[in-house]
Amino acid sequence: MRVRRRSIALAGVGALLSLAAAGGAAQAASSSLTVTTLGRHGAKVATTRFLPTGLNSRNQAAANSTTTVDVSAGRGSQGPGLRFTKVTARAVKVWSSADGGKTWKAATVRRSGSSWQATVHNPASGAVALRSEVTDAAGDRSTQTVYRAYAIG
Repeated sequence: MRVRRRSIALAGVGALLSLAAAGGAAQAASSSLTVTTLGRHGAKVATTRFLPTGLNSRNQAAANSTTTVDVSAGRGSQGPGLRFTKVTARAVKVWSSADGGKTWKAATVRRSGSSWQATVHNPASGAVALRSEVTDAAGDRSTQTVYRAYAIG
């Protein structure tokens, strides 16, 4: 089995995702992304997209609320013509953390057509980290973690 691990520092991953959905400006603290792929077939699942719904223009969810996060898996090309090709996921698991990744709570995940939705229970303050494990039809798995995916405010 092949194992690859990549870590990338990103500025406001959650903000960019909610910005795309809201069509507005957003501010977010620095986020980081860790991707681990395990697979017999060249680790074909590479990226998970998290799209939290109901965030305000500052990339914040209400304290002690519930956020629905749309989850999709795909492969990304590199270069100036960046593309995201959806992958059909056989199974999706999602966890959230309110303490910077020290502890994780399983989110309720359900299939919605060809995509998946996770229900995340938000803390009273701070930020939420998201982790996913996606298994494709070939049995390849990809685990992705986004720290500070969105803030609470």
